[in-house]
Amino acid sequence: MSNVNWITFDKPRTTKEIEDSLREVITKRFGNPDRLVYQGGGYWDYDDVLVAGNNIRHGVSIKTKGRKRVEFKSGATIESDWMEFVLRTELGVLFDGMCGGEYDPEAAWKPDPTKFPTFESWFAKFYG
Repeated sequence: MSNVNWITFDKPRTTKEIEDSLREVITKRFGNPDRLVYQGGGYWDYDDVLVAGNNIRHGVSIKTKGRKRVEFKSGATIESDWMEFVLRTELGVLFDGMCGGEYDPEAAWKPDPTKFPTFESWFAKFYG
């Protein structure tokens, strides 16, 4: 996976809209809202979404870049790569955004949350 991925929104969004939507996505896709913890003030001035009881190696860092873009960095595990994909994709759908990544900064695509509905499907595609 690339180091930094992002979503560019269709229109400006407030930080509160983004944070509330991230919490909704965490509850929707990961079931137990206590499994993932959203906390501000992480590394690189990013906020972090962490697997409860772990450090950032097992989570995703998120940074709002203006009011129309959010950047994501995944941790150092296969699960954190999938978590980053899920959060970015679901947020992109909610806000009618376009996804991109630094591996191909000129490319943009519509997010598709059905592409990897489970961690197992993600693992099979990239590591199976």
